[in-house]
Amino acid sequence: MQTQRDSAVLLTFFHLRISPQTLSMLNVILRKVAHFCEYAVLSLLLYRCFRGPAWLQWEPRLAGWCIVIALAYGLTDELHQVFVQGRRASLCDCGLDTAGALAAMLAIQVRSRFVGARRESVGGRNHC
Repeated sequence: MQTQRDSAVLLTFFHLRISPQTLSMLNVILRKVAHFCEYAVLSLLLYRCFRGPAWLQWEPRLAGWCIVIALAYGLTDELHQVFVQGRRASLCDCGLDTAGALAAMLAIQVRSRFVGARRESVGGRNHC
């Protein structure tokens, strides 16, 4: 695996030594976290693209579509890997992709509620 070799070179550069088993485990963790983060960013970009200037306002239906689009893209990416020598498809990766997209949409919802609640409490006070 190229990522694992690159990690080994980087660790050697910094004079760090770890067992091959630990390196393999770190490689797996790094790749899974990358899947999660990449699809979180993808869904955020989709939401912003479709929502426009008010993209931090919560719209559940649009969030659902962004998750579905990210899921579909993840499935096509895994299908593509079936045909690439040395790679294999994984539904687990698809699940991580979808979880990343879902987490990003939940972050928008939480932010929207928090900012909306703050605006209401500040706007509702009598400042005289």
